[in-house]
Amino acid sequence: MAKYGLWQSVKHYMLSDLRPVLESDSIADLENFALERGWYAPAPAVIARNDMGTWIPSIWVRKSGLVDLKPDQPIKYVEVREGKRPWPNHLGEPPSV
Repeated sequence: MAKYGLWQSVKHYMLSDLRPVLESDSIADLENFALERGWYAPAPAVIARNDMGTWIPSIWVRKSGLVDLKPDQPIKYVEVREGKRPWPNHLGEPPSV
């Protein structure tokens, strides 16, 4: 199983049934994949690390480079993904896939 997974945005990540678009052991490969597709605007793509089968978001893919998530962000997103926390109103509606 790959160490990292890539989602088009954190909104896509929070959809519990959605698998990563791409899995890899290389963060650089995931970053390049996202940048080639323009997944830095309007919202950055997110790279999550695989922690024994649980995907934990850890890095934003921005046009200017990779940025670590703030320490309190990952748990919020994981809880939404697992259905333990409501969808954040400030993010708008979940994306349709």
